[in-house]
Amino acid sequence: MAQIDGPSTDWSASIAVASSIAVTASPWAARISALVHSASRPVVIHEGAGALADVVTECLESIDRPVVRLSLPQSDCDDGELGNQLADAVNSATRSKVFQYGLGLSGTFGALDKFVELLGPFTIIVVGGEHLSVAVLEQVFGLNRSGTQVVVFSMDSSLSFQTDCAAIDSELCLTFEEALWLTDGVLAPAAVEDLIERTNGSYTQFVHATAHVFGGKIASGLKQESSTFDAAQEFGLDVRTVLAAVLKRKKYVEAFRLAVEKLPEAVPGIVEDCGEAYFERGLFERFWILLQRLPESSLGDEAVLRWYYATAMALNRHADVVPLVEKLLAHSEAPELRAHYAASMPRSNLLSETTRAVLARVTPITLRHHAFALSISGQLTEAIETLQRALRLAELLGRDQLVVAIATDIATALQRNGAFRESLWWGEWASSQYIERGLNEHYRRLCALSAMAFSKLLTGQDVGLAEALQELHISESLLGVPSYEGIVSTVADASFVRGQLERALQLYEAVYDSNPFDQVASASVDYVKCLVEVGRLETAIEVGGRVVALSRGASEYERNCALLSLGIARRAEGHPDAVNLLRTASNAFSGEGDAIRFIQAKLNLILLSLHKSAYTEAVDELDDCRHLVAELGGSGWTLLGGHSEALSSFRSSLEEPFDGIDARVLGSPSMRLNARSVELSDRQLDFLVVLLSSQDGLTLQEVATRVYGDRAVLGTAKALISRLRGAIPVESRPYRLAVPYRADFLELLEHLKRGQVRQALNLYKGPLLPDSDSPAVVELREHIDEALRQAVLESGDAEAMIELANRMGSGDLELLETALEYVPQNDPQSPLLRARIRQVRRDWGVDGGERDDRGKRSRTDRRSGER
Repeated sequence: MAQIDGPSTDWSASIAVASSIAVTASPWAARISALVHSASRPVVIHEGAGALADVVTECLESIDRPVVRLSLPQSDCDDGELGNQLADAVNSATRSKVFQYGLGLSGTFGALDKFVELLGPFTIIVVGGEHLSVAVLEQVFGLNRSGTQVVVFSMDSSLSFQTDCAAIDSELCLTFEEALWLTDGVLAPAAVEDLIERTNGSYTQFVHATAHVFGGKIASGLKQESSTFDAAQEFGLDVRTVLAAVLKRKKYVEAFRLAVEKLPEAVPGIVEDCGEAYFERGLFERFWILLQRLPESSLGDEAVLRWYYATAMALNRHADVVPLVEKLLAHSEAPELRAHYAASMPRSNLLSETTRAVLARVTPITLRHHAFALSISGQLTEAIETLQRALRLAELLGRDQLVVAIATDIATALQRNGAFRESLWWGEWASSQYIERGLNEHYRRLCALSAMAFSKLLTGQDVGLAEALQELHISESLLGVPSYEGIVSTVADASFVRGQLERALQLYEAVYDSNPFDQVASASVDYVKCLVEVGRLETAIEVGGRVVALSRGASEYERNCALLSLGIARRAEGHPDAVNLLRTASNAFSGEGDAIRFIQAKLNLILLSLHKSAYTEAVDELDDCRHLVAELGGSGWTLLGGHSEALSSFRSSLEEPFDGIDARVLGSPSMRLNARSVELSDRQLDFLVVLLSSQDGLTLQEVATRVYGDRAVLGTAKALISRLRGAIPVESRPYRLAVPYRADFLELLEHLKRGQVRQALNLYKGPLLPDSDSPAVVELREHIDEALRQAVLESGDAEAMIELANRMGSGDLELLETALEYVPQNDPQSPLLRARIRQVRRDWGVDGGERDDRGKRSRTDRRSGER
């Protein structure tokens, strides 16, 4: 717990001071400043003047480029007076009296034009540009040279089209991350998203809206409020007293800012709790800025430097901090920093360094990084046990962001150990804990979602997969951040499985290019796999050979990955060395080496066997990994083995043949008899479904009525039965199937009877024979859809509700709105779901108000029933 000594005092005064802390430099201001200064042309802003112009002026002001600002009144104003105002602005910017009065506006701009290279560069801001004549505007725009930047606020929307200007109105809109920063963690992400929508992303409207909601407490971007220390002096308190009060209220973000500004010697004692607070809120940039303001002596403290390094890693700026870290580690044990540094920069001494750290101090951090070292060295069982120990300790200490991070690590370790289904559970748990613990570190959520999505791809469980992937937005600026390549790879994996090979290749290549030479081999495996798929075989062979050379001095794991990469490329080439390369890699990855790489090597060996028609040899290869591929779904086989028809047929031949009829009629229909595909007409499929759903058999009249309806003709029904008998065995008197049978819709209904909602939803690929108009099929289709809907609604499973709405394709408002009830407000999925509901309401012409549940239980009622 962070502590700071201070004299006993009246806490109410100190707390009042704590509430006055303001944020002064926002990412929005930094972005707009960079945008304006990088523009080669004059910048025009049409959004208006007033407060926005004030904010833009403040964020563009700098020592090397002072602001010259002229605000034109809406009413007519004397030209001489405007000229004098401009002269004052220039004199103020140059801190001199170089410009004289009485030149008028045009004359003063003319004088400025002559001396702008000598006196500048400036940022020249004109507010009310619509009041200027064309001639004066040309003078103003002509000043945009030699480093001087012109910004004109004008209500004339045609101005940027009439002149050579750059309009940046759309760029002024707040991004979600910028708005989140402005609220300083006071508002939940969902509420921030809602405010952005209500204000159309307008900076000033957003800030005024937050000020209205919170009484001005977070309208921090419009003006710089007095510092905490100044406020403390008004109350007659010293900084140490105020800091103690802020810490007592656990306002760690504010406390750290105050300590850095006024009491840096207190930072080592409070950095742990404060660092956790900044990381839990995802305030990396702000934490980084504050840490950089610390004196060099503070960075000699292990805890401070570890947080400095962790923040640098999160922002992909670790190169700036590595020298400081190595200098400290040369003469200090610093176990947490040592373990973190070793894991983030894996070398041959990784395991020994993390072992040394754990022996020095057992913490969630040292245990977590030691587990990573164990997994890399092939000790996966011990790695998972170490991670579980770290998780228990992190929970005990209340380190919420570490709990989610370690749970994600467990999911990843289980994937490498071949426990794909168990990995999926841990990925889902990590994602849920992120929300339940109220975290706001978006990167941490992305890591958890990525682990969960990858497990879903491996196991073929697609419920919730689309929603998870939708949140995995890729930012090239983060490539190089440890574990971020895993997020990019997961998006690439999904693209690969879906057949979007060029997109997958682009992402795999980005990950490959971002890795240092001694870690590039592990990133090359999927890159080479995708190069082979798109037909770029020469490049695949070149990359494979390169990583073999680069990895000679790297870890054993990297060397084995290099052999696998080259083996995949040589296999596609048909080179005789492919067998030895793949065999060596598979032997190295067997046991606890890496189940995923082991399966990849084996599937490529199987492809080699199939290429030479050695089916028995292929089966023998599979036998070595059958216990692992048992948990792979169809998408998992595609992901690890590629889009190979030979491999797909091989997998199908291994499935236990079903002696009888196997009907798949939910969504796109297909039918097999004794494992062989059978083609049926639409009406024959109707009749088959009628027979499948009638265990006791049917008379001829019942067949006619159920298939054709009231206008049934017995002769037509009899002809239908005769044609169906030519494809599948059908008994008569009564009519029923003469062989064993199974059907996806029957299995779905059985799952629902047992309360297995997720299993039922996984079977539902779409409505039952959606184009059929047979009365019995229509009735059964509606029954299945409604039974599944009700089961999903009663389950309280928001992901299942969203997935069912997707698969029904009907924009089901009840499913979507009920899902919204169960999604926590701070879940990033919440604003997306609300936007979709609004879209569906517009499409259906439904009133935008709250829905009428018409007797359905409320969320509270449902949950009380569950309890």
